[in-house]
Amino acid sequence: MSAFVVLGLNLVALALGFLFISSRLDRRVGSQQVIDEIRREVGSLLVELNQTTEQNIALIEERIEQLNEALRKADQRITLLDREVERKQEGGELYTDILKRSAERRRRDGAAPVEAKTESTTDQILSLHRKGIAPNIIANRVGSTVGEIELIISLHDRKELS
Repeated sequence: MSAFVVLGLNLVALALGFLFISSRLDRRVGSQQVIDEIRREVGSLLVELNQTTEQNIALIEERIEQLNEALRKADQRITLLDREVERKQEGGELYTDILKRSAERRRRDGAAPVEAKTESTTDQILSLHRKGIAPNIIANRVGSTVGEIELIISLHDRKELS
C-alpha cells in the first residue's frame, strides 16, 4: 500500500506541476497576445498621427501661399503709392514753377504778382479736409479749383510726412 500512496503522491505532484507549468505558459501566451494587441493599437495610432500631420502640413502650406499672395499684392500697392507720391511731388514742383514764372511775367509786365493762397485760406482748406469734406465741395466753398485744393492738401500731407 505504501507503493500506492507513493504513486498517488507522485500523481498528485505531477498534476500540480502540470497545472503550475500550464498556467505559466498561459500567462506567457496571454502576455504575448496583449503585447501584440498593444503593438497593433500603437501602429494604428501612428498611422492616424501621420495622416493628421500631413493634413496640417497641407493647411500650413496653403496659408503660406495665401500670405505670399497678400505680400505680393501689398508690394504692388506700395509701388503704386510710391509712383503716386512721386507724381504728386512733381505736380507740386510744377505748380510752384508755374507760380514763379507767372510772378516773373507779371513783374516784367508791371502787374501785381500772383501769390499762392493766403495762409488763412490754406488753413480753411486743411480744416475742411480734416473734417472729411470732399475736395470738390471745399473748392466751391473757398472759390478755387479742385486741382488747387488737392495740391494744397497733398503738399501739406507731404510736409507732415517729412
